[in-house]
Amino acid sequence: RTLQHVAMHAMVGAAAGAELRLGASSSSDGDLSSQFPPLGSDYFLNCLAFLSEGLLFLFHIQHQGPLEKSVHSLLLVAIIGCLFATILESFNPNSLPLKLHRAFWLLVQGLWFYSTAFIIFNPLPGTAHPLTSGQILTFFP
Repeated sequence: RTLQHVAMHAMVGAAAGAELRLGASSSSDGDLSSQFPPLGSDYFLNCLAFLSEGLLFLFHIQHQGPLEKSVHSLLLVAIIGCLFATILESFNPNSLPLKLHRAFWLLVQGLWFYSTAFIIFNPLPGTAHPLTSGQILTFFP
C-alpha cells in the first residue's frame, strides 16, 4: 500500500519538476531545440500523474465501506476531470479557457481531497465521527 503512494507521489513530483524546468528554460534566452525536458513533456507527465492517481483510487475504493466508497468515488471523478482537462489543454496550450478548465478541476480535486480527509478522519476534537454517530445518511442518501 505504501509503494502505491510512493509511485503516485513520484509521478506528481516528476510532473512538478518538468513544469519548473520548462518554466525556467522558457524565460531564458536559449535555443529551444536543445531544451530538456522537451516542450509538451509537462502535459505528458501530468497526464501520467493523474492516471496513476486515478488508478490508485480506483483500486483503493474496491475494499471500502459505503461512506469511504462514496467520498473516494467523488474524488475519482475530480481526478478524471483533471486528466481530461490536461489532455484537452495539451492540444491547445495557449487557450485561456482550457487553462481555466484545468485549474478548476485541480481546485475541485484539492478541495475534495481535504473534505474527504475531514469526513473520514474528522480531526476536530469534541465532534462526533460520522461513522460512529449514525449520520452517514445525512452525507449521502
